[in-house]
Amino acid sequence: MDQAVEVQKQNVGVKTRAQQARVHVMTHQEAVATDVITGTCLLILIMHMFYLI
Repeated sequence: MDQAVEVQKQNVGVKTRAQQARVHVMTHQEAVATDVITGTCLLILIMHMFYLI
């Protein structure tokens, strides 16, 4: 009985890992886009700070 539960847990782990990998591939472009946006925001903030000084 315990063995069956362990196997089920392993199967669930494999499935979730596969799903995470798929999600990672799908959201790669989105991640790049957010990086660009974040970078732009940081640049603007830094520029503002320099103008304030």
